[in-house]
Amino acid sequence: MLALTLPSGFAFPDLVAEVSPLDSMFKGSSDHYLSLGLSALNVIEAAMIGTAAPRTILDLPSGFGQVTRMLRARYPEAAITVCDFDQEGVDFSAAAFGARGVHCTPDFRDLKLGGTFDLIWVGSLLTRLPEHQTRQFLDFAARHMGPDSRLVITSHGEFVATQLRTTTYGLSEDGARGLLSQYLVDGYAYRGYDGDDASYGISLGTRSWYETLFAGSSLCLQSYHERGWDRHQDVLVLRRAPEVTGNGPVPLFERRDILMPPSAGQQSATDAAIVTGFDEAWYLNAFPDVANAVRDGVCPSGLWHYMTYGWKEGRPPFDPQRTYANRMAPVPAAWFNGIAGGANRVNETWSVSPEDQAEDLGWYWMAHPAVRARSNILASGNAEDDAYAHLAELLKARGWRFPIARALSIGCGFGGLERDLAARGLVRDIDGYDIAAGAIVEARRLAEQQGFENLRYHVADLEAIELPPASLDVVFAHSSVHHVERLEALYTVVQRALRPGGIFHLHEFVGPTRFQWTDEQLRLANAFLDSLPPRLRRQPNGQPKENLRRPFIAEMIAADPSEAIRSADLVTALEPYFDIIEYRPLGGSLAHIALGGIAQNFDFLSPQDNAFLQQLFEMEDRAMANGIITSDFAVITATPKPVPAKQ
Repeated sequence: MLALTLPSGFAFPDLVAEVSPLDSMFKGSSDHYLSLGLSALNVIEAAMIGTAAPRTILDLPSGFGQVTRMLRARYPEAAITVCDFDQEGVDFSAAAFGARGVHCTPDFRDLKLGGTFDLIWVGSLLTRLPEHQTRQFLDFAARHMGPDSRLVITSHGEFVATQLRTTTYGLSEDGARGLLSQYLVDGYAYRGYDGDDASYGISLGTRSWYETLFAGSSLCLQSYHERGWDRHQDVLVLRRAPEVTGNGPVPLFERRDILMPPSAGQQSATDAAIVTGFDEAWYLNAFPDVANAVRDGVCPSGLWHYMTYGWKEGRPPFDPQRTYANRMAPVPAAWFNGIAGGANRVNETWSVSPEDQAEDLGWYWMAHPAVRARSNILASGNAEDDAYAHLAELLKARGWRFPIARALSIGCGFGGLERDLAARGLVRDIDGYDIAAGAIVEARRLAEQQGFENLRYHVADLEAIELPPASLDVVFAHSSVHHVERLEALYTVVQRALRPGGIFHLHEFVGPTRFQWTDEQLRLANAFLDSLPPRLRRQPNGQPKENLRRPFIAEMIAADPSEAIRSADLVTALEPYFDIIEYRPLGGSLAHIALGGIAQNFDFLSPQDNAFLQQLFEMEDRAMANGIITSDFAVITATPKPVPAKQ
């Protein structure tokens, strides 16, 4: 038998390391194999926040136990059932992980496991099923769920749809193109592998298709995480709908009009000849280069161009407003809390780690060493001392002793600030609060892994947080308050929670609400971008960073409804509740928007690259000094005003 090599300090030192030689998921790298299992466990733990540890767990399809071993290590007392189409995988997992093994039937209508499960993990199953089987599986899952059960399933979403243009996932080019076009039209699409008659292949499903499916059904969405599993597959967390948790009739997902897909031969012939929804007139009008090629006889038609080149280039086959995702409005009835988007989208957005965001989108502007040094100088007067080192000096001068006994961090994210403050000896006990459940799970894990016993993390919405009065010495807010709409309510809660003489420390974006950049900001930042050589302007996707514009409000809300929602009011709203001891502008009005996504290109050891950065910094300083722009970032240290007796 093969065995995994656990890295030093691994979270589960007693993890079963045995690997079956038949396990196709193990390709020789223990680190990669373990990372996939840990990624699944992270989304599972986020799904289980607010409920008891699961006592009964179903892993389907369990394979040879890549995730099962993590579930056994994390929930050692749970009764686990492993179920798969592969009998050898079931037998191995049942024996290795002390689980009940069940061989899965191809027809989920015939699969009956007896009783319900607190947790059902479904990794990479719906990614392989045609629509009629996906619907049958969801009916199966609903039958095996109780009122507090969690169903965690993965799906191929927009990321995989984009990847199909360069990686066909085992399909022929005709099949990949057909899959993509049907996905754009219908919201759900499936193609079997060549020669496979509709039993195993690749599926795609849009978020809006699932929302429509779950509205009024026996299941509802608790959360949806794009690329939540291994930064590849989307993750849906589902619960039983409250109105169907009793003994009444359960609406079925299965529909008689949803038929099996055509045979492999029929589908291949269709995909080779047509493109679902293709609009010749729109395509030629949208892409003049193609229209010219058709006019000149280089291309026989727009359809020929799309089938040969266009789909790989990311050109849509019809007006994007006609895609299923754009046609469908958000569906509140699909969600457990009745809210489509809003807090759900904020939770999902900020459950993505900074490292993963940097890999996908490029560095955040403050991640660059030169920017950090400049920020430190502005925050403390010294390139080596950041805002928190400066705070320590300020508090020492006011007679404080360290470590600070009682602290709190609002909008803590993945817990980096709290671990840093504890490691410096600045704080003793600190509680972190954030709306992103995925971030809280990882913050807890990292704190435990690094031995910080006095760091505690909680899921909370800052719009409605409550704190005990006079219970805290310091409240930290690092890049979080500009995501709060009810500023006055939050400031009231913090004012009451701090003891007299306590400190509210904010490291914040205070620039234009909803990123409505001024004309001068855009002019200057674009002038800087235009001065850069192509290598410095390249984004992680290989494309050059485009000239900046003022984003549409709808774009901002779609990406993150909380982003800079009242950032321009942050300071003026603070003043009735706090006396500001110190206000230190950090600039960033140009650097923030100009360097976002490309900061990683500037080599800190390159004199030429640093010269470009210095030009940007000097441009920003001159513009601020002349009153052309203002500082969009600031460090604010404040102390609470006395709370009025009747407030």
